[in-house]
Amino acid sequence: MHPQERAGDLIAVKMLGGFSMTYKGQEIALGRNSSARFVQLLQLVWLQGSRGITKEKLVEELYDREVINNVNSSFNTLVYRMRLQMQNAGLPEGEYIVRRNGVYVPDERVPVWVDALEFEELMLRADGSAGLAERVSCCQAAFELYQGDLLADKVNQLWVYEKGVKYKRMFAKCVRILGESARGNRDYAAMETVYNKAVRLYPLEDWESDLLEALLAGGKFKKARQLYNKTVRLYSNERGLTPPERMLEIYRRMGEKNVSPSGTLEEIFDSLTESPDEGFGPGAYYCAYSSFMDIYHLLSRNMERTGMSIYLMMCVLVDYEGKPISNEEKLKERSEALRTAIRTSLRQGDVFTQYSASQFLILVMNVRGGDCAAISRRISDKLRAMTSNQADLAYQVKPVAGSPPAG
Repeated sequence: MHPQERAGDLIAVKMLGGFSMTYKGQEIALGRNSSARFVQLLQLVWLQGSRGITKEKLVEELYDREVINNVNSSFNTLVYRMRLQMQNAGLPEGEYIVRRNGVYVPDERVPVWVDALEFEELMLRADGSAGLAERVSCCQAAFELYQGDLLADKVNQLWVYEKGVKYKRMFAKCVRILGESARGNRDYAAMETVYNKAVRLYPLEDWESDLLEALLAGGKFKKARQLYNKTVRLYSNERGLTPPERMLEIYRRMGEKNVSPSGTLEEIFDSLTESPDEGFGPGAYYCAYSSFMDIYHLLSRNMERTGMSIYLMMCVLVDYEGKPISNEEKLKERSEALRTAIRTSLRQGDVFTQYSASQFLILVMNVRGGDCAAISRRISDKLRAMTSNQADLAYQVKPVAGSPPAG
């Protein structure tokens, strides 16, 4: 039950997606104390609920590797300061945590509702439910509660990370149950809502494939194409990879069927026009590797008729010494710079794609083989200028069948 529906003076604590406290409908501002050790003490105890947590475990998590001369004194002082701080924040007087049967548990005289505990309880009820309707109902309530990683600003702390991984797995299970239920009921709007949230909270974890299926099943073909194009760019930009095979297969199936609704030629023409909102811009045309392959095949077939010369150029990102870049953060940053350098150094009729984190492929058309060296120098000069000479490129050129050899 949501805390607003409960009677009494309840402290509502949210830990999923961040941390906040509400009392009598008003958010409690702890000011600079939101990351203080006394808050962590409360979070540790509240998250355990009636299960409780030992003093030894609390000390271990709160003080980590610090050398404490008198652990008992430090811990008791912390508990005293916590109770004082809570009272100063306008919350009711109380002990907040009490020791019972050798473990610390929340003080029952100060009612507290914790979203993470409610989420966990709902998912446990879903697991133990007798029928599908009850399972889906519990999952729906849990789904609405979950707003992101547990204590998102503290995920570097081991106890938060471990507990957060558990909740994230529960959320993934929740999404699967709700998504399959919506698919079975042909409620594609609900299916889209479920997977939309999963994609928003955890992008590039293949929830995009499920969302793509939901959009296609619901007849939202334009949105499906936009999602596919956006996902391809994100995989390329963030990871230097192509999307999961499952997503590519769904999109291929979409292309093999006449999935678009009937439309006039004018409407179809408008839908084919490049849109700035989809990431297109002036310069060379960037596309996903799967699309790059299709363009390559089409151009190869037409070379004899058009007499066009085409060269496949591979640009490999290296550091200023010509060595591979091993630092992932630097590789990502300089890969983005190389993408921009390629796009702005080539003509609108040229096509390029990202093949891996450090490799880009370019189809250069209507040039002589010897021109490829000049093109690579132009890209290299722009890349060095953008990275303060901290990155460069190595390149190789291969003529597409029928083109004269590169000079």
